[in-house]
Amino acid sequence: MSPYDDEGKLLPLIYQGDPGKPGEGDRKVQAYNFRLCLTNRADNRAPYPKPEGYDPDRFELLRRYLAKAPELGMKDVLSVAPMPNDKTDINNKGPISTDYIGGSWQYPEAHYARRKEIWEEHTRYVQGFLYFLATDPGVPAPLQEEINEWGPAKDEFADTGHWPHQLYIREARRMVGEYVMQQKDLQEERTKPDSIGMGSYNSDSHHVQRIPSTEGTGWPADVPGVVNEGDMQVPVKPYEIAYRALTPKRTECENLLVPACCSASHVAYSSIRMEPQYMIMGHAAGVAAAQAIRSNAAVQEIDTGALRERLRQQGQILSLADAGSPEIDPRKLPGVVVDNLQAKETGVWHPSTSVKPFVGLDYAHDDNSRKGTKRMRFVPNLPSDRQYEVRIAYSANPNRATNVPVTINTPDGPVTVTLNQRQHPGDGAPFRSVGVYRFQKGDGGWVEIGTAATDGHVVADAVQWLPAEEP
Repeated sequence: MSPYDDEGKLLPLIYQGDPGKPGEGDRKVQAYNFRLCLTNRADNRAPYPKPEGYDPDRFELLRRYLAKAPELGMKDVLSVAPMPNDKTDINNKGPISTDYIGGSWQYPEAHYARRKEIWEEHTRYVQGFLYFLATDPGVPAPLQEEINEWGPAKDEFADTGHWPHQLYIREARRMVGEYVMQQKDLQEERTKPDSIGMGSYNSDSHHVQRIPSTEGTGWPADVPGVVNEGDMQVPVKPYEIAYRALTPKRTECENLLVPACCSASHVAYSSIRMEPQYMIMGHAAGVAAAQAIRSNAAVQEIDTGALRERLRQQGQILSLADAGSPEIDPRKLPGVVVDNLQAKETGVWHPSTSVKPFVGLDYAHDDNSRKGTKRMRFVPNLPSDRQYEVRIAYSANPNRATNVPVTINTPDGPVTVTLNQRQHPGDGAPFRSVGVYRFQKGDGGWVEIGTAATDGHVVADAVQWLPAEEP
């Protein structure tokens, strides 16, 4: 599908500037839209509004897309969530939908007049998108007929022409505070000494930009393509939110707490940005503010231990240990035990409690997919230099891999052994010994469970270091 018109110019709705380089920062934010309330009840259905200055050629890219995929229905171009009284919550779905990709970039730092203009630009885009689907002869007839079975609900948003009051601003300005929550805090380093609550929503970012692409088209070629860039839909395990992410830098301000616009990177904010986390952080901020006032202290100087204790008394969940009882409590096991929830993940691992016994609240598995891209590293803080027996916890099952690579990093170099996870660990269930090795005091050693070339599901549950008799 070519992004160019007959004169070789890029079509509307495609970014013509420098798209940037992988890993390079910019000021682009994910797309905004309006969440629409439609109905299919004829007696309550208003027509789709025709926006001021409507030009169907603005949606030429959509016209070409639908020509390539004439079988698409309404639920392929819109996310349709049923609501009571024959109404819907409509959101973006598919490559060209209600998200006005690229229209949000200036909003975070714009003045009020410019923000009003951006709001109106989004209104014209989303209204134009729907009006195009409902009226343009380039839209396949079945899709157009289905779209026209719906329309804005007359009894909703009556004072704004049945149009939502609020623009859906998914991401805008954020503070750079004492601690910046980043991708690693959602996926690898999920515990925090000053945790004031937990998040668990997917790392969810809508597209950031739409750009022309020559990749895979044999450039120069007559028909290059189009790429929507920036979408993330990555599951995460529950992670702890640092109190420091709510506080400004000490040199900038000492009496401010920021829950909604907290200190987080684009990737981390893609999960934190949901209302449950806002409420969790807002609760903690209120308690922290009261504590700062009572102790006449800067918000960065309050006793976070006392704050955490007060939040727990009020029912706040600060860690997974607060959320439920472990199957096998790692804190009651001898030696040093690192559970999967404290391990450092590479790739997407999936939590499960299906096969018992297991250590802690759950175990992780690789979903038997994307072999070689997933690893789980268990890093202990050992009390002394000595020999330790290394024991791997897993719940055996016939769907497990028979050839799980386990790497033990010691001062003498790495050692790799293979684990058959279809075999039950034995008397030490759920642990199986993989040998005795010398380790140094501290966190220099580790054990890593890999997935390369494995022939089934790989389980990562826990690793135990037991002091062994010295030779």
